[in-house]
Amino acid sequence: MLSRLKEWLPLFIIISIGALLRWDFTTPHNFVIDSDEAIVGLMAKHIYEGKTLPTFYYGQHYMGSLEAILASFSFAVFGISNFALKLVPLLFSIAFIPLMYFLTYQCAGRSVALLTALLVAIPPTPLIVWGSKARGGFIEVICIGALAFLTSFIWLNRNRPNLVLTTLTGLLLGLGWWVNNQIIFFMPAIGLVFVYGILRQNSTGKFKALLLHGLIGILAFFIGGLPFWLYNIEHNFITFEMFKSASDKDLRTHIAGLFSTALPIIFGGKRFWQEDDYFPTGALISLLIYAGLIVSSIVIIIKKASSVLILHMREKEFNFVFLLIFSLSTMLIFSLSSFGYLVQAPRYLLPLYVGIIPISAFAIFSLGRIIGGLLLIIVLTMNLASSYWGGKAVPGEPFVYNGERVSTDHSQLIAWLKEHNYSLIKTNYWIGYRIAFETKEEIRFVMFEEPYQIRIPEYQQSGQELTLDQTPLVLVPSQAKIVRTALRALNIPFEDQILSGYVVITCADDKHFKDIHKLKALELSGNEVSASPHGENAAFAVDHNNHTRWGSGAHQQRGMQFTIAPKEPIALKGIRLDMGDWPHDFPRLLEITATKEDGSTEVLLSKEDYTAIRYLEDHEKLEFRVTPKRVRSVTLHQQGSHPIFDWSIAEFSLLVD
Repeated sequence: MLSRLKEWLPLFIIISIGALLRWDFTTPHNFVIDSDEAIVGLMAKHIYEGKTLPTFYYGQHYMGSLEAILASFSFAVFGISNFALKLVPLLFSIAFIPLMYFLTYQCAGRSVALLTALLVAIPPTPLIVWGSKARGGFIEVICIGALAFLTSFIWLNRNRPNLVLTTLTGLLLGLGWWVNNQIIFFMPAIGLVFVYGILRQNSTGKFKALLLHGLIGILAFFIGGLPFWLYNIEHNFITFEMFKSASDKDLRTHIAGLFSTALPIIFGGKRFWQEDDYFPTGALISLLIYAGLIVSSIVIIIKKASSVLILHMREKEFNFVFLLIFSLSTMLIFSLSSFGYLVQAPRYLLPLYVGIIPISAFAIFSLGRIIGGLLLIIVLTMNLASSYWGGKAVPGEPFVYNGERVSTDHSQLIAWLKEHNYSLIKTNYWIGYRIAFETKEEIRFVMFEEPYQIRIPEYQQSGQELTLDQTPLVLVPSQAKIVRTALRALNIPFEDQILSGYVVITCADDKHFKDIHKLKALELSGNEVSASPHGENAAFAVDHNNHTRWGSGAHQQRGMQFTIAPKEPIALKGIRLDMGDWPHDFPRLLEITATKEDGSTEVLLSKEDYTAIRYLEDHEKLEFRVTPKRVRSVTLHQQGSHPIFDWSIAEFSLLVD
């Protein structure tokens, strides 16, 4: 018993170190999450409440809901919280350490396996950070892929092919295919494992065995990924639309980015989304170290071969060849895919650790105590430096606008919203879904500005009929500056205050909205409007039909105009501009002037005000009150340009009593 304890004690210590390191990266700011993680949390909440069982991550046709399902069980035990949500990927991240130990044990001895576990426990920052992110299955698919490699190597190391292990491997790959399509990285190398394992048999009937194991493996694959296939059969295989290859030009860019940025990040020489190395020549050093380890492992494996023929190599060491194939094919597939542009945030390369770390451990062990020990110290030092050099490399909150980020603590804002009985706000994606999860959906939101990713359509639908006075705007300061300008231009009274680092803007009352709807559009004839160019069609913009239009007949450019000149001066109280069926033809930059009764010109809406209003509202309609005045004409001046789109007006109305 004591000897068994001593045997497993080093692995237990290594797992403990890895767990403490991951905990240190998870606990800052009370397990703060981002809105992408909040989506998984909201999915888990809905599953826990019995409302739904989604196949995929909300708002898309890929990335299966396994993580959300597991989080729903966590919620059942610990309650709905950031901690309970992050606990799921955190446990997978810790489980990855012994999993890689057992995987490497199938390729080499216990010593190399312990080295692998140590390098997984103290890895480069990406594996730590993404190992605690509930982002829909990134750490889970790495574990599933590693487990599929483990079962395939156990299968290979047996004297005879085993159908149970073939079935289990197929089920795991199928499960991974549903969870996250990054499992595709594992398939070529694992497929070669099974082909080689059958062909190396001395018995007859190799073709029959190959066919049998192939059919069983494929059938198990489809069963393991059953949710994926049922969904795609129902939705015309829509998931496969995401599988797009890079163009020749993009491929060259992807390959260059792979070596200059993506791999240095994965190896710990750079950090996510950073242009510069966090220490001088870090990217180059990391590339050289891992290139040296990979080359060394190849040379060592070849030297240990008993003959020139690779089939005579010792079985376990031959398994490293499949890990090498996996590592190289992963880089190739990443570069060939349309996702290869994500070199500054190479989360799709995270599975590479399953191959690179055991290969590195094998090379370090094989190079002897002095050289190998020195390399181990260098690699571990670089890994720790990638996490702690210059401060802990905890990712910053997502950017909202103009370099301003989401706040880490929303407690003040949430308390105020609840105190004032607000259940709906208008805000950015990165703020809104977090607020929704943190309040257990007591407060929902309507999307404001980019990114326009509608994950839960019900939120958007609930706010469609609400006006500005009914939905507080929660903005970062630079957004608030623009919105204040827009509200003043629209003559909408408002109040604002700072809460949790945001500017919360509320309109004082709904008088503006009621009053403007009391105004009526002036009846006009075709000879009271003119336009440049194509003035002959100007009457279509005043015919009270937003399915007809005046169009410029050419792409937008500065100097185009549209004018309404009533026969008699009018008492103008408002302007309405409707884009009707042509919202894409909205004016890119607009100024509105009026010629008053005394012949002077007044700017009713400046270019700056127009830009601010367009930021606040959509492009389909522009409607605002003006200080009452008598005018002879009103002119729209196109001050912007667009290389493709015309300028169209479905309805242009002067509002009067």
